[in-house]
Amino acid sequence: MNTISLVPAILKAKIPMPPLLLARNVNNFFLVEPGNASLQKVVRFTLQYNDLVDQLAQQTADNIDRFFDPSADPKALSGNLEAIGIALQHSIREIGPIHDEATSHSRFSNARH
Repeated sequence: MNTISLVPAILKAKIPMPPLLLARNVNNFFLVEPGNASLQKVVRFTLQYNDLVDQLAQQTADNIDRFFDPSADPKALSGNLEAIGIALQHSIREIGPIHDEATSHSRFSNARH
């Protein structure tokens, strides 16, 4: 397999993050409860996953024969994706009522104007 084409393909597996979250200062952005802990987990697990993708790409660029294992590497990353999915489900469940309440108040106030 060609390193020149494989490394960019690996990097495409990264999950885009908003710049505000890339500062790794997420503790200050999720001060509301419920949802605080699970939202922080989503961000933390996503950053860890992206770091693993970067490491895999770098190791592959350094020595494709030694570091890239097409059968094992996707499985290793899938565990991180599962953790992100679980944390995201918890977040949605925890912040759903807050969102629903805010949305219903917003509609009510707009209807009065």
